[in-house]
Amino acid sequence: MKQKKSSRHITSLDSLGLSNRRESRHPFYQGETEPVTLKGQATQAVGHIFDLSPLGVALLVETSEFHLHESVQIFFHPLSELPFSLSGKIVHKTPMTSQGKIYLRYGIQFSLERVHTNEVFLSLIQENGYPCHGESFRPSGEGITPFSFSERLFFSVYHIYAKGVILSISDRCKWILPHMRLALSFSLPGGRHFEVKGEVQPFFYMSEGRHHFYFVYEHPSVSFLQAWSEYLVAFEPNMTPKMLRENGFQVGSLQQAFHVEPVQNNTQLPSREAFYPAFSGGLAVVKENISPDHTRYILCKLGTYTVAYVGIRFATAGMPLYLVHSDLKAQLFTGGSDTRYMEIVGLYMNGDAKLVDFFLPLLQHLVRIGLQSHSLMIYLECAPPFRKVLARLGFQEISPSHTSIMVLSLTRLMQEDKKMVGESVWNQLYEELVSYMHKSHPEEARS
Repeated sequence: MKQKKSSRHITSLDSLGLSNRRESRHPFYQGETEPVTLKGQATQAVGHIFDLSPLGVALLVETSEFHLHESVQIFFHPLSELPFSLSGKIVHKTPMTSQGKIYLRYGIQFSLERVHTNEVFLSLIQENGYPCHGESFRPSGEGITPFSFSERLFFSVYHIYAKGVILSISDRCKWILPHMRLALSFSLPGGRHFEVKGEVQPFFYMSEGRHHFYFVYEHPSVSFLQAWSEYLVAFEPNMTPKMLRENGFQVGSLQQAFHVEPVQNNTQLPSREAFYPAFSGGLAVVKENISPDHTRYILCKLGTYTVAYVGIRFATAGMPLYLVHSDLKAQLFTGGSDTRYMEIVGLYMNGDAKLVDFFLPLLQHLVRIGLQSHSLMIYLECAPPFRKVLARLGFQEISPSHTSIMVLSLTRLMQEDKKMVGESVWNQLYEELVSYMHKSHPEEARS
């Protein structure tokens, strides 16, 4: 009996022995009409794209009035509502018959710079930027190509600048052209998404099967630019807001990049020489009868970098106080001996950040600590220019002088008294925190 020949199973494309050739252009098939306007030195005509790549385009045009080596301008007007134009030179011209009609096929090489090293590519941008390290938290972009029906393109972000980003895409994608205008959606860690328009710059770099190009924003929103700064501070080692500001970046609140760490031993504190007193703490006269052992410190970090540290101290009625003068003691501490208060006795920061970069998330952490320690009030000291700021955040002034003693009632917060700050500040600053405390400590909420 003749043995049946076993069927061949294809386990991978490599098993077929095909060449590793990659198509250098994208062909347009019949029905894919992509009209463009071709303008030369003395004539203008409408043509249709025959094939396309980031280096050039082939057009079918009825007229033969364009000449070899002539410089031309190509006007693309795709359905994406983002028309653009670019210049090039005719390098090929041949007659071609399509559906019984004779056309001229023009091969046009774009005016762009194709570089062969990453160093040269980065030098063409002429501004300082920062690379994205790692793959787990790398931002990405996506958009719809203007030359194909709803084909979605996905990009990786490799470098971030104040005015744009370096994007990369597989070299199998032939849609990215110099001076092309794209509408992209960027996704950043933390669930943030932004829509932005921009233009592809006329220089490319190809490495490891990917096209790299510089995408410059057109009228980006402030929140979008600030989100890039927050990403860099959070994920780039030792990145500081000062470095970003010096290179033209927009820096706003860095809440998602901020965290605190407790100091187990005061010897772990940064050198006092590099830090200076901020608006709270360090302003009152230190009382000799208060031991520094009573103060606990926490480090304030933006990403991996320490920008400040703050001292907190817990006191009960009858204990010596750091901030509050003795003549105020009787009217402030009216509870029993077990009534607890929290004092902010020192906030020191360095010049690599501004207070506005992290104060709101720091205040949230301090309020959380105060609530979890069963304190009724938080006291801190500030210079006069900051009184209105703290009053807007719910603090009340109790001791005006060359410095002011300000107090925040944690009892009113737990009672959800929104009148102390107003609806907008409450929603932004305290609502989530108070809700968390009610869920984690329901017995305190009832009392």
